[in-house]
Amino acid sequence: MARIVLDTDVVSRYRAGRLPAGYARRITSNELSVAFATAGELWKGARIRRWGGARRGGLELFLDQTLILPAGLTVATVWGESAAGRSEVGGLGR
Repeated sequence: MARIVLDTDVVSRYRAGRLPAGYARRITSNELSVAFATAGELWKGARIRRWGGARRGGLELFLDQTLILPAGLTVATVWGESAAGRSEVGGLGR
């Protein structure tokens, strides 16, 4: 099992059941992590959309079971490399 880092868009699509099956299988068969900024963006989206307690509770549970990577050079480097790779292949779902 590998540890994979998910960005905000992938987490949102995955939780909404809108991720292509191949990607969803990869997520469910690996250990998940998100950058601290992704966790913050997810909470921001929940607040802006005025999610109720049940939906926010689901997000909290998801994030509680996911490693949240702290800020630092390593996180910035991984994010930069990941973002560059997505750009080179046209991005997820494009």
